[in-house]
Amino acid sequence: MCMPFAESYSQTVFKFFRELPDSAVMNLNTEEREKIIQISKDNKDWNDAVKDLNTQQTNFVFEEVNTKNNYLKLIGNFEGKWEMKVWTISSTYFLIGIYRETCGPICNAEQLDFYVYLKSKGLQKLKLTTVFPVQKIQEYIAEKLLPPYTIEDDKSLGHLLFQFSEDSDINVFWNKSMAEKYRFELNFQLYFLPDNLKNETYFGIKEN
Repeated sequence: MCMPFAESYSQTVFKFFRELPDSAVMNLNTEEREKIIQISKDNKDWNDAVKDLNTQQTNFVFEEVNTKNNYLKLIGNFEGKWEMKVWTISSTYFLIGIYRETCGPICNAEQLDFYVYLKSKGLQKLKLTTVFPVQKIQEYIAEKLLPPYTIEDDKSLGHLLFQFSEDSDINVFWNKSMAEKYRFELNFQLYFLPDNLKNETYFGIKEN
């Protein structure tokens, strides 16, 4: 189900939640996603989500919905979380981020995808190196490591965890296993660069 783009910004995050490919959204089809929106579009916290999971015939609901800042957090019959964030560049140009984290004894990033939406072209998936300054991130981490440790050359940044915030920044850290391995807590932010035409990537790096 596609909605006309001439809708209020408060509906932008739902528009893209509907229109993303199934593979980006826990393999949920459009009908299943529409049901999630209708059931839990007003949810604000974990208590709201648990109530819906216990009373509605569904395996997935939003734990948090912030239409003002275009942020969604989905939970359900899996250990972890699924987040979606939309960054507005112009009225016809958007960046959409998808992050899924699974948790057992430790938490790991399972999915980190970005799409760009241009009204003239629709949705297009981006390479992570187009979105993040991957080389600079690796250099930043390497500078903090004490000998004999070195950072793995991982262009997918699979050793990191991410948290989309309600503002435009992305919080970055690593899980308990990595913190114990390298013996320090990693914590920094990626800040949104709205004028992407003047930058190589959509985000820059800054220390908390």
